[in-house]
Amino acid sequence: MSIRVRTPQPRRDADQGDAARRALRSRPAEERAEAAPAAIARPDGEIAFALEALNLWYGAKQALTDVGLEIARRRVTALIGPSGCGKSTLLRCLNRMNDLIPGVSIAGRVSYHGVDIYGSEVDPVEVRRRVGMVFQKPNPFPKSIYENVAFGARVNGFRGNLDDLVERSLRRAALWDEVRDDLRKSGLAIARRRVTALIGPSGCGKSTLLRCLNRMNDLIPGVSIAGRVSYHGVDIYGSEVDPVEVRRRVGMVFQKPNPFPKSIYENVAFGARVNGFRGNLDDLVERSLRRAALWDEVRDDLRKSGLALSGGQQQRLCIARALANNPDVILMDEPCSALDPIATLKIEDLMRELADDYTIVVVTHNMQQAARVSDYTAFMLTDEDITGQLIEYAPTETMFTQPADERTEDYISGRFG
Repeated sequence: MSIRVRTPQPRRDADQGDAARRALRSRPAEERAEAAPAAIARPDGEIAFALEALNLWYGAKQALTDVGLEIARRRVTALIGPSGCGKSTLLRCLNRMNDLIPGVSIAGRVSYHGVDIYGSEVDPVEVRRRVGMVFQKPNPFPKSIYENVAFGARVNGFRGNLDDLVERSLRRAALWDEVRDDLRKSGLAIARRRVTALIGPSGCGKSTLLRCLNRMNDLIPGVSIAGRVSYHGVDIYGSEVDPVEVRRRVGMVFQKPNPFPKSIYENVAFGARVNGFRGNLDDLVERSLRRAALWDEVRDDLRKSGLALSGGQQQRLCIARALANNPDVILMDEPCSALDPIATLKIEDLMRELADDYTIVVVTHNMQQAARVSDYTAFMLTDEDITGQLIEYAPTETMFTQPADERTEDYISGRFG
């Protein structure tokens, strides 16, 4: 068996590793014998893993002590014991997942088909490719079923037939018959108090998806929806859910500024009045305008018509109007598309400030804007066969520097769209 090698690197923190080995050597033989398991059986047949005197520390706390174990190839081995005894720690030693935890140090040997996987010449990424892992809590990527299965193959440069690979993998997982007609169904998890950007060419479904998040599509005749949109665990399309309450919690700012033909003050106070607000309206208006970075520009003109403001000011007025309803989420549908560069910069700065307290989802055609303001980015696409599909969703830095899907790279680099 061969494992791809890389440039040798230290496998442990040197000081911690040396301290760990000194501690082992300094312990009396009797003490080590007492700590050893009472009975260790050797499995029949070929051995996949052989663990020898494996010790692990989280900082100064020892989690594994002199573990010796052989794991049979093509057999099921169970690790049991009370909580905190080190089962999961031991499991993570088998594919070097513990390397990702700061302060971990390891002594001993873990051999996989005779190769010490902690050897300095061994690539841990290759180890994890050969030794896969399924976690306690299901953690599918926010992608389609198909893209979840194909993800690792794409990253590793698979050159075969992806359709066959996906089908074969789902059949082995006893899932194919249940999902074969839904392989392109997408999943998307939007982080709280972060900015998520939706990007993609015109007509790919970005604005439609955005309106799904506060049920604005309900107002369009002939619309039908299947699937689930959960907000803090509640399906907002459930029969018992009030769509008006959804829209109060999930506010929206549209592509074109749409202030009401009322004063600046009444624009901001409108939603609060409709919802029966009983507090101090003056304080609410000032607070909302301050949060929207507009107060200093309009404080002496609150009775002036909102329609008399500039385009950038009108858009910030609309943001203030949304904030006055005390939402948890703010949806923005290309909020800067009709604004000049200076006004655009003010809106972008405002988005970053608001993300400290609000979840923001923004649709944009501006790749530079998505890169500047968002924490996460979702790329959508419509092709000849499938409309409005989610292609990729990742942290923005990852999306723009190491996209997993070739179509994403083509779009971001301007090859189409």
